[in-house]
Amino acid sequence: MKCVIVQMGDIHYDKMDGEILSKTLNNIKKFLLSIYNKVDYQYSPLIILFNGDIVKKGEDDLYEEVLKKIKEFYDDIKKLLISNEKIILCVPGNHDHDRKKNSFNNYNNFSKTILSMNDKDDSVKLLWVKIAKNIYIYN
Repeated sequence: MKCVIVQMGDIHYDKMDGEILSKTLNNIKKFLLSIYNKVDYQYSPLIILFNGDIVKKGEDDLYEEVLKKIKEFYDDIKKLLISNEKIILCVPGNHDHDRKKNSFNNYNNFSKTILSMNDKDDSVKLLWVKIAKNIYIYN
């Protein structure tokens, strides 16, 4: 079986990038629809990975903004690709560290929310969620 992996890294989101991130996620959505409309991909699993440097600085308000955009994107994907197994994961980068507080707490809260967006009823997804939980960086 084929698997589709979408990897988006080094977003470096800040307040000026809202429009750019929205357009990028929309383009990814269109691309996924074009792939999944092909017969040999109709039931292929989908893994979406946001890795490294989600935000420009590890401050809480930036995560709230990017999380809203990612949730909208993933909700659309779940509606459009009903029959496919889907999972969304994230991995931190050095810019996800809040230097003012010397902490990854904002990233960890973001990551927990991303992981909670996954359906809990599939054993493969649960395995990935368990693996991803071990990627957290604790202070």
